[in-house]
Amino acid sequence: MTLVALALLLGLDLRPAAADTAPAYSRADVLEVWGTAGPGVKRAAEAALVGSDQDIQTFMSEDLPVLEEEDLRVQVAQVMAIGGPGVRAAANTALSGGTDQLKAFLDEGFEAPYDEDLRVQVAQIMAYGGPGVKAAANTALNGTPDDWQAFIDKGQFRPREDDNRIQVLRLMSAGGPNVKQVAQQALDGTPEDVQAFLDDGWQVASARDQETLTVAQLADLADHAQKQAKELTDKAKEEAAKAEAATAAAKAAARSRRRRRW
Repeated sequence: MTLVALALLLGLDLRPAAADTAPAYSRADVLEVWGTAGPGVKRAAEAALVGSDQDIQTFMSEDLPVLEEEDLRVQVAQVMAIGGPGVRAAANTALSGGTDQLKAFLDEGFEAPYDEDLRVQVAQIMAYGGPGVKAAANTALNGTPDDWQAFIDKGQFRPREDDNRIQVLRLMSAGGPNVKQVAQQALDGTPEDVQAFLDDGWQVASARDQETLTVAQLADLADHAQKQAKELTDKAKEEAAKAEAATAAAKAAARSRRRRRW
């Protein structure tokens, strides 16, 4: 909406007052302020425009400086809320000052701290990334702030996906049957599936492999014990048979001796 349209909508008379009664400020001055103001100033300007001539003077001479600074503080605080450490520190310094300091921060004072925060963020991603991420981050750091922003916004993701797939292949190679199966399923899926496998999927699969191994070991021990018991039983039966045969032989020999005596 243009200033003239707003004036017509409000039914305002923008013609200058007579020279002998001309106030210091007119409604046209308020409309000009309204056009570039922040929310707080706009609301007060609209109220003044539908008020008296005295309301116009009060707004321009008393209310405007205070409300303008309040709007600037809100803007700085908003930038501070979404900024990194450097931006927050610079914003805090601006908030400790007056209107000039607030305007200076919003005009260009945040730019250098913002760029430095970008550089730090790239370095942090580089520190925790795999080989592909490290290489891409290093390339970005050798460029401009635009390169840093591009790496953070998009450039880091494809190298991270490649690094993740390589890590899955390594775990797959060293893992048991369950790990290999789940790893292959992840590799056949989306980058999110690969990340989920690395986050906790491989741990669950590895635990299952360990459980399977433990059960198999217990089964082997039970089978071995059963075989040993059978061997001992067979040996005992064999010894019992030998003893029984020896007893029978002794009895036969005794009977034979008695017959010879007779």
